[in-house]
This record gives sequence, C-alpha cells and structure tokens, in this order.
Amino acid sequence: MKHNKHFKIVMLDDQSYNYDAINFMNIFHEIIHPISYILMGREDKSLNHEYPHRSKPDDRSDNYEKLQQKVDDTLANYAEAKERLEWAPEHEKDQIEQKNARRKEAVDEFKDEMQDEIQE
Repeated sequence: MKHNKHFKIVMLDDQSYNYDAINFMNIFHEIIHPISYILMGREDKSLNHEYPHRSKPDDRSDNYEKLQQKVDDTLANYAEAKERLEWAPEHEKDQIEQKNARRKEAVDEFKDEMQDEIQE
C-alpha cells in the first residue's frame, strides 16, 4: 500500500489547507521560498522560473589565467616559506619543508593542466 505524506499549511487568518507532498513542494518552490527570501531582504539568485533546475553554463574561457594565478600564488608562498626556514624553530622546519614539497607538486600539476588548456 502506498502512503502519501500530507502537509497542512495554516494561514495567518487561521484557515488551513491540506496538500499532498507533490502539491506542497510546488507551492513551496513557487510561493513560500521566494517570499522567505523577500522577507529576509535577500534576492534569491537561484530562482529561475523559466528553467528552475538548469545549472549555470560551464565557462572555461579563463581557466588558463586562473591556473597561472594559482601557480604565481603557490610560488610566492614557496618563496616566503623558504625565507621563514632561516629563522623558524627546529620543530617547524620539517613541516615547512614538507609543505614546500607539496607546493612543488601542486605547481607541476597546475602546469600540466595549463598544457591541457592550451591543447583544447
């Protein structure tokens, strides 16, 4: 036997309405959800009433630039950590060296991804 969940909505004027799960979700997404955002003073950018379940288009036009920025940032962090090695306490030096080794690996991976972006 199939059980349908029912929901009861009580309005401000004490009128109540019963809905099955599907109708309740439709009402929630079309009426209650947008109103809650308005009441909170926020705009709901996820509401797209024409295509409610459509994701944003995949824009990879600036992937190369983003990867280059990651490489630059990682190399800058590597250089700062290398300078810190000179005055860091002994117990931190090993951690810094391990982290810099991971940074080198990350830079290599970023560069591989950049090559992939050039080839596409």
